Amino acid sequence: MQRSAGALKFAGLKGTRPPGGGTNHNNNTLVTMYDLHLSEEQLAIRDTVRDFVTQEITPVALQPERLEPFDPPLPLDLIDQGAALGLRTLALAEDVGGAGADTLTCCIVAEELAAGDVDVAVVLAETAVLGGLLFGRLMNAEQRERLLPPFLDDNRY
Repeated sequence: MQRSAGALKFAGLKGTRPPGGGTNHNNNTLVTMYDLHLSEEQLAIRDTVRDFVTQEITPVALQPERLEPFDPPLPLDLIDQGAALGLRTLALAEDVGGAGADTLTCCIVAEELAAGDVDVAVVLAETAVLGGLLFGRLMNAEQRERLLPPFLDDNRY
């Protein structure tokens, strides 16, 4: 009986799948899957953001003036509340005033925010990720010294 390549169990052969792994279909090599089990800290952040969305964002998002127009007004008070929770500086390093959150945590927060209102999610999540990238990797010390304080002080910067 002829065995197909798909019937082979993991035996270290190129293109086969180990337990918990997958195949990169671009070059048929083995890849390692990420561990997506959430830490206690990530679960706590998710639950905090979920409560914020349920209590604050969803009631505003469901108001007729937010649902009817093609370009609804951005609820800046919700942006300010989210920033007060630290969502705007989530990806900034702790030593410069952020939470130092990893990429998975930022994705969890963005997903929870988007469940309530995509506009609010985009503003807070993108500001957090871009702020982390700009201040953490792309700016020199002089730029960071000049631009970081206003960014931290003004939620609409």
